[in-house]
Amino acid sequence: MNISEKLNLQHQFKGILLFKEGVFLRSYNQGAYVLTQLFGYALKLQTARLKKYQNRWVIACAFPLNKLSERLPEAVLTDFGAKLECTYQIDDYQQWYERRCREESRAKVKAKASNESLQTNEKQASEQSAVVYLNNNYVKLTSQQIAYLRSWQSGAYPIDVDRCFIESLKNKILAGLSKINS
Repeated sequence: MNISEKLNLQHQFKGILLFKEGVFLRSYNQGAYVLTQLFGYALKLQTARLKKYQNRWVIACAFPLNKLSERLPEAVLTDFGAKLECTYQIDDYQQWYERRCREESRAKVKAKASNESLQTNEKQASEQSAVVYLNNNYVKLTSQQIAYLRSWQSGAYPIDVDRCFIESLKNKILAGLSKINS
C-alpha cells in the first residue's frame, strides 16, 4: 500500500489507522492527532511535505508493534496493521494540523535562512551587492536579495519566505537608521 492510499484510508476513517511498517505501527494525520492530542501519548511527530502526495503536508508518528495491546487494548488487528474507531472534533484536528504545518514550515525557512547566511558569509568577499538609497538612508542588498527581488512574483514563494525576506530588509533599514541617529 503506498502513502497516498494510506492517507486516503485514514482521511475516510473516523479514528486511528495504524500501518505496519517493519516492527513499528505508523499513524498519519488524523490518527497521529488522536494518539498524541486526545490519548496523550508522547510520540515523536514527524512533519513533512511529500511529493508522492501532491506536495501536501503529512504528520506521522509511530510506536513498536509489540506495544499495541498496552497502548490501545481495544484496537482491532487488520491485514495492514490495526485500527481503532473513535470520535473527535474535526475542527480541533484541522487547527492542530495547520499549526503543526506552519511550525514546520517556519522551522524549514529558518534552517534554510541560517544555511544561506553561512554560505553568504563565506562568499561575501566575492559576492556582488547593490546599494539602494531609501528614505535618506543607504541600504546594501546582497546578490541573493537582489536575485530574490528580481524573480519575485505574488504567490511564487511560501508566505513565510516572503515574511523572512521583508523582516531582513526591515532590520537592515532600522540598523541604518540607528547608525544615523547615534
